[in-house]
Amino acid sequence: ISGYLMVHGLERHTVLQTTRNRLVTIVLPMITWNLVAILLCYLIYKGIGHELDLYKDLQGRSLLSVIASKVLALDNHGATEALNFLRDLFICGLFIKPLVWGAKRGGWLFVALIWVFGICFGFEPVAYRDTIPMFFALGAFIAIQYGHIRYNALLITLTIVSVVTVATIDYLGGIDRESFGRAAETLYGIFKRL
Repeated sequence: ISGYLMVHGLERHTVLQTTRNRLVTIVLPMITWNLVAILLCYLIYKGIGHELDLYKDLQGRSLLSVIASKVLALDNHGATEALNFLRDLFICGLFIKPLVWGAKRGGWLFVALIWVFGICFGFEPVAYRDTIPMFFALGAFIAIQYGHIRYNALLITLTIVSVVTVATIDYLGGIDRESFGRAAETLYGIFKRL
Protein backbone atom coordinates (compact mmCIF):
# COMPACT_ATOMS: atom_id res chain seq x y z
CA ILE A 1 0.00 0.00 0.00
CA SER A 2 2.83 2.44 0.82
CA GLY A 3 4.47 2.10 -2.60
CA TYR A 4 1.08 2.53 -4.25
CA LEU A 5 0.26 5.63 -2.20
CA MET A 6 3.69 7.17 -2.70
CA VAL A 7 3.44 6.93 -6.50
CA HIS A 8 0.08 8.68 -6.36
CA GLY A 9 1.57 11.23 -3.94
CA LEU A 10 4.16 12.11 -6.58
CA GLU A 11 1.29 13.30 -8.78
CA ARG A 12 0.66 16.12 -6.28
CA HIS A 13 4.09 16.73 -4.72
CA THR A 14 7.75 16.68 -5.66
CA VAL A 15 10.01 13.87 -4.46
CA LEU A 16 11.55 16.25 -1.91
CA GLN A 17 8.13 17.25 -0.52
CA THR A 18 7.01 13.63 -0.41
CA THR A 19 10.23 12.60 1.36
CA ARG A 20 9.85 15.42 3.88
CA ASN A 21 6.24 14.38 4.55
CA ARG A 22 7.31 10.76 5.04
CA LEU A 23 10.06 11.90 7.41
CA VAL A 24 7.47 13.72 9.53
CA THR A 25 4.81 11.00 9.39
CA ILE A 26 7.03 7.89 9.59
CA VAL A 27 10.47 8.60 11.02
CA LEU A 28 9.61 11.18 13.68
CA PRO A 29 6.95 8.95 15.31
CA MET A 30 9.43 6.04 15.31
CA ILE A 31 12.07 8.24 16.96
CA THR A 32 9.53 9.58 19.46
CA TRP A 33 8.36 6.12 20.52
CA ASN A 34 11.94 4.88 20.76
CA LEU A 35 12.77 7.77 23.08
CA VAL A 36 9.62 7.12 25.13
CA ALA A 37 10.59 3.44 25.46
CA ILE A 38 14.10 4.36 26.62
CA LEU A 39 12.71 6.88 29.13
CA LEU A 40 10.13 4.44 30.50
CA CYS A 41 12.78 1.75 30.79
CA TYR A 42 14.98 4.14 32.77
CA LEU A 43 12.09 5.25 35.01
CA ILE A 44 11.12 1.64 35.74
CA TYR A 45 14.69 0.87 36.74
CA LYS A 46 14.96 3.98 38.93
CA GLY A 47 11.47 3.53 40.40
CA ILE A 48 11.40 -0.15 41.23
CA GLY A 49 14.89 -1.36 40.36
CA HIS A 50 13.73 -3.75 37.64
CA GLU A 51 16.13 -4.05 34.70
CA LEU A 52 14.21 -4.59 31.48
CA ASP A 53 16.05 -6.16 28.53
CA LEU A 54 16.21 -2.75 26.84
CA TYR A 55 17.82 -1.24 29.93
CA LYS A 56 20.42 -4.01 29.99
CA ASP A 57 21.10 -3.48 26.30
CA LEU A 58 21.72 0.25 26.85
CA GLN A 59 24.41 -0.39 29.46
CA GLY A 60 27.96 0.30 28.30
CA ARG A 61 26.87 1.94 25.05
CA SER A 62 28.10 5.35 24.00
CA LEU A 63 25.58 8.13 23.37
CA LEU A 64 26.30 7.91 19.64
CA SER A 65 25.61 4.16 19.68
CA VAL A 66 22.33 4.65 21.55
CA ILE A 67 21.21 7.31 19.07
CA ALA A 68 22.23 5.30 15.99
CA SER A 69 20.96 1.93 17.16
CA LYS A 70 18.17 2.44 19.67
CA VAL A 71 16.73 5.81 18.59
CA LEU A 72 17.23 5.83 14.80
CA ALA A 73 17.19 1.99 14.40
CA LEU A 74 19.96 2.19 11.79
CA ASP A 75 20.92 -1.41 12.57
CA ASN A 76 17.32 -2.68 12.92
CA HIS A 77 17.60 -2.78 16.72
CA GLY A 78 15.49 0.21 17.72
CA ALA A 79 14.20 0.50 21.27
CA THR A 80 10.68 -0.33 20.07
CA GLU A 81 11.52 -3.30 17.88
CA ALA A 82 7.99 -3.51 16.51
CA LEU A 83 8.51 -0.13 14.84
CA ASN A 84 11.80 -0.99 13.11
CA PHE A 85 9.85 -1.60 9.90
CA LEU A 86 9.20 2.16 9.69
CA ARG A 87 12.89 2.73 9.02
CA ASP A 88 12.78 0.31 6.08
CA LEU A 89 9.57 1.88 4.81
CA PHE A 90 11.18 5.33 4.80
CA ILE A 91 14.28 3.99 3.03
CA CYS A 92 12.07 2.44 0.32
CA GLY A 93 10.52 5.85 -0.23
CA LEU A 94 13.95 7.28 -0.98
CA PHE A 95 14.14 4.90 -3.95
CA ILE A 96 10.76 5.83 -5.41
CA LYS A 97 12.15 7.47 -8.56
CA PRO A 98 14.27 4.45 -9.60
CA LEU A 99 11.31 2.20 -8.77
CA VAL A 100 9.01 4.27 -10.99
CA TRP A 101 11.60 4.24 -13.77
CA GLY A 102 12.08 0.47 -13.51
CA ALA A 103 8.36 -0.29 -13.30
CA LYS A 104 7.64 1.80 -16.39
CA ARG A 105 10.38 0.20 -18.45
CA GLY A 106 10.60 -3.32 -17.06
CA GLY A 107 6.99 -4.04 -16.06
CA TRP A 108 6.39 -7.32 -14.27
CA LEU A 109 9.95 -8.45 -15.01
CA PHE A 110 11.29 -5.55 -12.93
CA VAL A 111 9.06 -6.49 -9.97
CA ALA A 112 9.98 -10.17 -10.38
CA LEU A 113 13.70 -9.31 -10.27
CA ILE A 114 13.23 -7.35 -7.05
CA TRP A 115 11.32 -10.26 -5.52
CA VAL A 116 13.87 -12.86 -6.61
CA PHE A 117 16.69 -10.71 -5.26
CA GLY A 118 14.84 -10.23 -1.95
CA ILE A 119 14.13 -13.95 -1.58
CA CYS A 120 17.62 -15.11 -2.56
CA PHE A 121 19.89 -12.41 -1.16
CA GLY A 122 17.95 -9.84 0.84
CA PHE A 123 18.48 -6.09 0.97
CA GLU A 124 20.60 -5.68 4.12
CA PRO A 125 21.89 -3.27 5.26
CA VAL A 126 19.73 -0.95 3.13
CA ALA A 127 16.50 -2.61 4.30
CA TYR A 128 16.40 -5.27 7.00
CA ARG A 129 12.97 -6.75 6.31
CA ASP A 130 13.11 -8.14 2.79
CA THR A 131 9.36 -8.15 2.28
CA ILE A 132 9.07 -4.38 2.74
CA PRO A 133 10.98 -3.40 -0.44
CA MET A 134 9.36 -6.32 -2.26
CA PHE A 135 5.80 -5.25 -1.49
CA PHE A 136 6.70 -1.56 -1.81
CA ALA A 137 7.91 -2.21 -5.38
CA LEU A 138 4.77 -4.23 -6.14
CA GLY A 139 2.54 -1.41 -4.88
CA ALA A 140 4.46 1.18 -6.91
CA PHE A 141 4.19 -1.04 -10.01
CA ILE A 142 0.42 -1.47 -9.58
CA ALA A 143 -0.03 2.30 -9.20
CA ILE A 144 1.99 2.94 -12.38
CA GLN A 145 0.61 0.16 -14.56
CA TYR A 146 -3.01 0.00 -13.39
CA GLY A 147 -3.66 3.09 -11.27
CA HIS A 148 -5.90 1.14 -8.91
CA ILE A 149 -6.06 -1.94 -6.72
CA ARG A 150 -9.06 -4.20 -7.31
CA TYR A 151 -9.95 -7.62 -6.04
CA ASN A 152 -9.91 -10.38 -8.60
CA ALA A 153 -9.79 -14.17 -8.68
CA LEU A 154 -5.98 -14.21 -8.41
CA LEU A 155 -5.95 -12.04 -5.26
CA ILE A 156 -8.73 -14.07 -3.66
CA THR A 157 -6.87 -17.32 -4.44
CA LEU A 158 -3.60 -15.90 -3.07
CA THR A 159 -5.40 -14.83 0.09
CA ILE A 160 -6.89 -18.29 0.66
CA VAL A 161 -3.59 -20.08 -0.06
CA SER A 162 -1.74 -17.66 2.22
CA VAL A 163 -4.13 -18.12 5.15
CA VAL A 164 -4.00 -21.91 4.83
CA THR A 165 -0.18 -21.95 4.50
CA VAL A 166 0.45 -19.65 7.47
CA ALA A 167 -2.15 -21.38 9.66
CA THR A 168 -0.64 -24.78 8.84
CA ILE A 169 2.90 -23.66 9.61
CA ASP A 170 2.00 -21.65 12.73
CA TYR A 171 -0.66 -23.79 14.36
CA LEU A 172 -1.09 -27.28 12.97
CA GLY A 173 2.26 -28.55 11.78
CA GLY A 174 4.53 -27.66 14.65
CA ILE A 175 7.17 -26.81 12.05
CA ASP A 176 10.37 -25.28 13.40
CA ARG A 177 10.64 -22.06 11.37
CA GLU A 178 14.19 -21.51 12.64
CA SER A 179 15.34 -24.35 10.39
CA PHE A 180 13.73 -22.90 7.24
CA GLY A 181 16.72 -21.03 5.88
CA ARG A 182 16.68 -17.52 4.42
CA ALA A 183 14.69 -18.13 1.22
CA ALA A 184 12.00 -20.26 2.88
CA GLU A 185 11.67 -17.79 5.78
CA THR A 186 11.23 -14.95 3.28
CA LEU A 187 8.59 -16.95 1.39
CA TYR A 188 6.81 -17.61 4.70
CA GLY A 189 6.89 -13.85 5.37
CA ILE A 190 5.36 -13.19 1.95
CA PHE A 191 2.50 -15.61 2.62
CA LYS A 192 1.95 -14.08 6.04
CA ARG A 193 1.72 -10.56 4.62
CA LEU A 194 -0.56 -11.63 1.77
